[in-house]
Amino acid sequence: MRDASGTDKDVIPLVAAEEVSKIFPIGRRGWSRVHRYIRAVDRVSLEVFPAETVGLVGESGCGKTTLGRLFLRLLKPTAGRIRFVGEDITGLSQRRLRPFRRKMQVIFQDPFSSLNPRLTVRDALSEAILQHHSVRNRRELNARLAALLEMVGLSPRMLDRFPHEFSGGERQRIGIARAVAVEPSFLVADEPLSALDVSIQAQIVNLLIDLQRELGIAYLFISHDLNIVGFLSHRVAVMYLGRVVELARSQDLFREPVHPYTQALLASVPVPDPKRRKAKVLLSGEVALSTVPETGCRFHPRCHIAEEFCRHVTPDLRPSASPDHLVACHKAPTPAA
Repeated sequence: MRDASGTDKDVIPLVAAEEVSKIFPIGRRGWSRVHRYIRAVDRVSLEVFPAETVGLVGESGCGKTTLGRLFLRLLKPTAGRIRFVGEDITGLSQRRLRPFRRKMQVIFQDPFSSLNPRLTVRDALSEAILQHHSVRNRRELNARLAALLEMVGLSPRMLDRFPHEFSGGERQRIGIARAVAVEPSFLVADEPLSALDVSIQAQIVNLLIDLQRELGIAYLFISHDLNIVGFLSHRVAVMYLGRVVELARSQDLFREPVHPYTQALLASVPVPDPKRRKAKVLLSGEVALSTVPETGCRFHPRCHIAEEFCRHVTPDLRPSASPDHLVACHKAPTPAA
């Protein structure tokens, strides 16, 4: 039996979030003594299998980056568990997390601020390798550094240059080289293309695909660009105000979105054909505040099919269009028997 990514269900997920929540305090309102909180991530369960790409999409502020940091244990969950190859890493101390750090890395959004301007490329890449004792001597280190730059399409002659001597695309390639320097099995790519020109974006996407094929890396790919997410991802998860509202194979979600929010999201993607008309889905109402306590469907203030009980009963992810197409909506159809 296979899951939505085409992976055998008997295979242990590489990394998994189980009913994970993250709540941040935001202080008091005026003279009130009552503290307020933001539920940035609300009971999210999501798995990433080896060599799989899971796309994560949604509006700004919906919790995508927070969920990515929870996967990497850069943040500690308020509730729920994070597992890496079946092992619970939720409560591990920084010292006990160290062996897992080598297997979990991140590609940052901004290639200009993610590199230390005082370090050469050689120093930036060596820092990660030496931290994890991945080489035995300097000759092995130099060979590893040269191979890393060639792997991401750069010349080893660039090792002794500083970040300001590179373009944005080249800096992002260096960031990717730093991420794969310690041979990770899981990468969180947090909007790695948003600061790049369109032509450079295509090159970076092809690079990520090549690295996945060559190294077997799994990605959690966070992005606003739905076209790239659809092209790159095996499965796609749609988030709205801290919750995953739809999860399906990439081709299924883009062909037949079920949740009203997903439908509106995909309808906003421009079509590069002036003769082709696309149905518009306009959202009304205001975005609900992701404060706690929270009851009901968070999308109901903007949903055109919402009913009264949607305000009071929180929908769970359940099979809809097919057993592998999960949707958190009371009005979603159930799979045919």
